[in-house]
Amino acid sequence: QAKNHDLLIMNNDMENLLQNSEVRIIFLDPELKIRKFTENISDIFNLKKNDLERPLSDITHHVRDVDLVAMARDIIQNNLPVKKTVKAKDRWYHMKFLPYTTQKGYRDGVVISFIDVSDFINSQNELRISEGRFKKVIETGFDAFYLLKPKTDEHGEIIDFIIADINKKAEEQMSMSREKLLGKGICELFPVNINNGYFQMYKKVAKKGTPFEQEYQISDEFAAPGWFYQQVVPEEDGVMIFNRDISARKQMEFDLQKTTNLYQ
Repeated sequence: QAKNHDLLIMNNDMENLLQNSEVRIIFLDPELKIRKFTENISDIFNLKKNDLERPLSDITHHVRDVDLVAMARDIIQNNLPVKKTVKAKDRWYHMKFLPYTTQKGYRDGVVISFIDVSDFINSQNELRISEGRFKKVIETGFDAFYLLKPKTDEHGEIIDFIIADINKKAEEQMSMSREKLLGKGICELFPVNINNGYFQMYKKVAKKGTPFEQEYQISDEFAAPGWFYQQVVPEEDGVMIFNRDISARKQMEFDLQKTTNLYQ
């Protein structure tokens, strides 16, 4: 009698756990008839209590573009779990089909579970949209764009920055193709980064996470000579650089200063 009481408590605990869980679950017998289900499955399936022992094929549902009966049959035949992200109504779910196995190891049906992942999917979609907009701004902007990732030695010290991404404007500024720039170190390609101290500035931004801006000049002996306005922004473990050619503006300033000096 005590064992029966313990068994009843355990069954009640399990039932409470199932019904209060956010996971939506259907239990099917070996003939794919409804054995049990959680109440919240009604968000996905048109199920009522009197639908117990009805075939899954008789039950209507809102899962799009998936043959649930065929998937359940595959589980019975192959005994292999199946996972898939599906949409039902306006929500996204992580759907999983598992073989139902008894304590003695016998296969005795199928368990179908649904976990609501709408927030995650929506945030991923928003991130992709945001990344697409950012990419468009980068590609159509006036500034040359460089995404740099640090190259470190065995002690973790940054010894160079690898060009991970650029835009079309950067190709024009450097007079080099994307293929020749990506994956290369800026110090290896352009010694001016060492000679003029730019590399040390980039390291500081990467380590401290503090943005930096400057106007600087590249002399004729190096690639891409001229005057530039530069913004260096921290990005995860690297830096993003926005470079704008201001040579024409600088020349106007010098010409204006010369003219001013003539009248003094």
